[in-house]
Amino acid sequence: MTRLRPIADRHQCTLGQLALAWLIAQPQTSAIVGARNPEQAMENTKAAEVILSSEDLAEIDAIGRTVTDHLDDNPVMWEFAA
Repeated sequence: MTRLRPIADRHQCTLGQLALAWLIAQPQTSAIVGARNPEQAMENTKAAEVILSSEDLAEIDAIGRTVTDHLDDNPVMWEFAA
């Protein structure tokens, strides 16, 4: 989150709004978001106003890859013990 905060600050949005804006910007993707109260719902809608540049998207992608590059090729990211 530390590396994402400057991007959120540039766009004057929360980290949650940044995450939603990034998801909305992905091709062939829809964002389904929950909210516990009307205030959260209103905050979530502000993500639609965040316009991320291709440079922003590349920077966020690079940050995300610091986590995902360490995952193996198993499409199931978790295993449940029986």
